Amino acid sequence: MSEPAANPRRKAAKPRALPVYVTSAALFVGLFGFLGVRVAGGQDPSLGAGFPVAAAPPRQVVVKKVVVTKHIVVVKQDAAPSSGSGASSAPTQVATSSPTYSAPAPVAAAPVAPAPVQTASS
Repeated sequence: MSEPAANPRRKAAKPRALPVYVTSAALFVGLFGFLGVRVAGGQDPSLGAGFPVAAAPPRQVVVKKVVVTKHIVVVKQDAAPSSGSGASSAPTQVATSSPTYSAPAPVAAAPVAPAPVQTASS
């Protein structure tokens, strides 16, 4: 009673794996090579310009040597001023068992810088 259909529907064949892999690899290598050539040519906007073709002349570097010298001046003043009462101002010596050390010789005072010049505008 039922007749077979005149045009039976065909199932679509699945593509094979090897051509899909080869096509994907070829597209990847082609795109990667194209972008690599652009980056090497300096045409990539995210990286900026490439290396300059002609090298710029080297900059002259000036080296200054700064020497800082500090002079330390110690001004020693007498601890007790002499009182003209006739008392001996010589210190008394106390016998101790430890050796005593004397202070270094006094150093002359440093010269005083002159006062700054004042003008009518200052």
